[in-house]
Order: sequence, then C-alpha cells, then structure tokens
Amino acid sequence: MTALDSGVTTLVDCAHVQNTPAHADAGIDALRDAGIQAVFAHGWPCTDADCWLTNSTEPNPADLRQLREKIPGDDGLITLTMGARGPRSAVPEVTTADFRMARELGIPITMHVSGNDYVALPDEAVLLGPDLTLVHVSSCGDRELELAADHGVSISISPQIELTMPGLGLPTIERLLHAGLAPILSVDSETAAAGDMFT
Repeated sequence: MTALDSGVTTLVDCAHVQNTPAHADAGIDALRDAGIQAVFAHGWPCTDADCWLTNSTEPNPADLRQLREKIPGDDGLITLTMGARGPRSAVPEVTTADFRMARELGIPITMHVSGNDYVALPDEAVLLGPDLTLVHVSSCGDRELELAADHGVSISISPQIELTMPGLGLPTIERLLHAGLAPILSVDSETAAAGDMFT
C-alpha cells in the first residue's frame, strides 16, 4: 500500500517464497485485492536455503507452468514472469533449463545479481536476451555490461538499497549509460528501503 499511497502504480513482486502452489495463488490474490498493476515474479521455495541457493541442482518449481495457464498473458493487472535465481545459486545446467522453461512459456525473466554473477552464465548469447531484466549489476565489469547491452537486456538499479546492503555495490549509472544501457529505477525490498520512488 505504500507504493500506491506514494503514487507508484506498477510494481514487480519478487515472490521468492513459493513453498506450495497455494502460496503463489495467495500472493496473486493479494495483488489483485490491492488493485495495483503488478508483475508477479514467481521464484523458489523458502524451505531449505542451501538446497535452493547454493549450487542448486533443483529446477525452478514446476507449478510455474500451472500459473501460466491461470495467467495466460497480461490481464490488465497481473503479468507473470520468472524470478530466476542468480547464477551462483544454481549450477549452470539448471540456470539454462530454468531460462528455457520461461521462454517455452513465453514469459520474461528477472534475476537479481551481485558482483559479476552473470558472467558465469553458460553460452551467454543464448541466455542473455531482451526478455531478461538484471537487478543490481553494480559490481559487474564493463565487458559484462556491454554484453548485456549487445543482447538487449534490461537493467534495474535500486539506489537506496544498493547504498545500504553489503555486497551489492554502489549504483553504477554512469557506466550503464556508457555501455548503452538505460537503467530502470526500483525500490527493491520495503523491509530495508523506503517504498516510494521519491526517497
């Protein structure tokens, strides 16, 4: 509600607590009830951090396929996307398979990265594309930013949280612009940053 109260009318819900299909249904219902236009970024379960976020061999939860049937396209309020894990969270083969599933379903992908995470993506010409949005690329090298630009990747920066959360690095607007990227501004987590764009 803070977003709506401050004039934000569209948000991405990075829903990384998909323990059961019912969790996703409840999250989507809550967004509909709020009346905000939202992108529901379906992520992974919050049950066993090591299993899902440390060289994971677990594929993205299959219930994303059922969600795609419920949300076949942009219905005016809710749009579906895959909230993919950062490359250091899953083995390369799993990242590749997750991206393939999202593209088979015709949904975009959003991925939080820190450092030069996405350099580790195998066969970057296939994985990097205009349907991918990377969040927090502050510490990525210039070559990595050029690769993102070459493949039409969108970049989102969250200045307030990047200035305060260890490991994300300082916002890198000048380097993004130099690489030919036009960054999207975002808030990220309202538990650690203000929920309005003015702050």
